[in-house]
Amino acid sequence: MTTTTASNGRDSGTTASNSAQSLKDAATSQVADIVEQAQDGFDKAVTHGSDEFKRLSDQSTKFVRENPAIALAGAAGVGLLIGLAVSKRR
Repeated sequence: MTTTTASNGRDSGTTASNSAQSLKDAATSQVADIVEQAQDGFDKAVTHGSDEFKRLSDQSTKFVRENPAIALAGAAGVGLLIGLAVSKRR
């Protein structure tokens, strides 16, 4: 009877160990899936941001070429405001 009890204890320990390994494998798989989804989302966001930046850059270049006086006046105004802000700090 003692042998059966010891054998049952080993079987329970083996079953618990197998269950723990199964849980670990499932968690590892889920984490890998989540990381892959996050990577895909990040790649899409970077691509979209890059495309949007290029579009805005092209649009700004076109505006400056079509309206150089307005662009120059805007740049002068921004420069003046920055100059006033910096000079007041001193």
